[in-house]
Amino acid sequence: MQKRVVEFIPEFGTNGKHVVTVEQVMLHISGFPNAPYPPSEWLDRKKRLERFATWRLEWPPGSKYEYHPTSGFWVLGEILERD
Repeated sequence: MQKRVVEFIPEFGTNGKHVVTVEQVMLHISGFPNAPYPPSEWLDRKKRLERFATWRLEWPPGSKYEYHPTSGFWVLGEILERD
C-alpha cells in the first residue's frame, strides 16, 4: 500500500487531500499544481502548514498530470523534515 501524505503531514489532509499519496506528489499527478504559497512565507514553517491546510484539489488525484512547481516541492520538503 502506498503511503499517503497525511501519514507524515496531518495538516495536509483537508479539503479532500487526505487521499493524496507521496508517489502522486512526486509524479505531479496529485491535483494541486497551483496551490498558493508566496515566496514571502517560504521561511516560516507555521505559515507553510497553514497553507497546506487551505489548499484545494483542482482535480481528483491521479487523474491528470501537471507540473506542481512549488506546491509539490514544499510537501516533499516537509515530509523529509519530519522523517
